[in-house]
Amino acid sequence: MRVDTKSNNHPNYLSPNHFGFFFFQKVYFLLSLPNLLLTFELKMSQHSFQDLNKIYFWTAVIHKRKPLLQDAAMKDIIISSLKYLSEKKLIVLYAFNIKPNRIHIIWKQLKLNGKEKPRSSFLKFTAHLFLRVLVQKKQSHAYKVNWSNKNHCLWKRDSMAIELYSKKIMLQKLNYIHSCTNKEIKETTLLNDKNLNSSSVFYEFGKDTFGFLDDIFIAIHKA
Repeated sequence: MRVDTKSNNHPNYLSPNHFGFFFFQKVYFLLSLPNLLLTFELKMSQHSFQDLNKIYFWTAVIHKRKPLLQDAAMKDIIISSLKYLSEKKLIVLYAFNIKPNRIHIIWKQLKLNGKEKPRSSFLKFTAHLFLRVLVQKKQSHAYKVNWSNKNHCLWKRDSMAIELYSKKIMLQKLNYIHSCTNKEIKETTLLNDKNLNSSSVFYEFGKDTFGFLDDIFIAIHKA
């Protein structure tokens, strides 16, 4: 007996609605493929080690993600440290954004600061000054640890970095850093832009209020 596979009652029967659903899934997958590939590339390029003279997106996170950097004094320490490293020609700083418990940075480390890389100098110097302020405020106990090599921990160890080896990834990370501060820019007058915690003003208005930023678009054209 011949079985009619076109019958609605047949187990292998696929209605036009099914075909439409599968077609939509296929189109959606194809449209999403470039973003999926880019995400895969970024995952593969993540590591804590940073080579000199290469551009990286780096996120340094406060220990246990405590909101230490919402304190204006801590933000000033970070700004001063970045300015020092830049003026000493140890780094090229393209973008940054200071959040309550972390800082996002796009930079290039140019040379060693003595026997260590600028990244290590930045973490050590800022942690030392953070702890000094915390001791003065009698808040250092919040960052106390029972480790063999230290009594306090300010920065999370082995923060991941992503090498920005293409123009597309550079722009993606630049937009990511500034996306959370665009609203802040619009609601803040240029007279108050020194209170901003990121390089957004530099890229929005071309005004380097910090005095140590380099334009990443110049680096992109050279890439």
